[in-house]
Amino acid sequence: MLKEEVLKKCHIDIKTYARECELIQKSAPFTGYSAHTDKIYSSELVHDLMDEFWNLDFDDEQLIELFFGIYEDLPSSWSLTTLCWKYIESEIKLKKIILSKLYYYLTINNRVYSRPIEYSLWCDYFEDIKLVDEVWNFLINKKDISDNVVKSLLNCSGPVPYKLKEGFYINLINKKEYHSDIFNSIKFSVFDYFGQIDKKKAKKILKKLKIDKKNIEYKMVIDKINEK
Repeated sequence: MLKEEVLKKCHIDIKTYARECELIQKSAPFTGYSAHTDKIYSSELVHDLMDEFWNLDFDDEQLIELFFGIYEDLPSSWSLTTLCWKYIESEIKLKKIILSKLYYYLTINNRVYSRPIEYSLWCDYFEDIKLVDEVWNFLINKKDISDNVVKSLLNCSGPVPYKLKEGFYINLINKKEYHSDIFNSIKFSVFDYFGQIDKKKAKKILKKLKIDKKNIEYKMVIDKINEK
């Protein structure tokens, strides 16, 4: 009922909302992948909805609950960007609520919800030097961190400062099931514009990974690290 009230206050037609939900859910697993631009759907409805949403007359905790209720219908990276703006202006208690929600959607094995969050973490939080430390440390230090979260964080950690990632790598290095994800993290750290890498330390980690080292991507990463 509250969701319907929100849509009404934001002047969103229910039928239009339902149609947009279907389109965005199909697109969400491909968020941020340049190789799949044909599958990405950009919705004006999400922009219109978020323009109104954060001004609604609910307390902050209610707004966050409502936000994620809508996110389950409309898993959009743009809505997550507006959530980051809310995070920036929030007190510690609300920040923890927001991060716990993001963590939860990374734990579930559903790329419709986890992929837009990975993209938002990369672009909205990890590229921001004022946010990256607190957000990264909150997420990796959760008790009994799940496999899905570990893999997600490794694959969106390119812009995370290497000093923060290094301990994560070391803790995982004896678990072969994470080696391809550690490699991806280092690869993104090397090639992304905002990537953060300590070349000498990264080479030591790469040597310990049990992955196909004849693969062209591995060679490209090594060549890039060896550049002077």
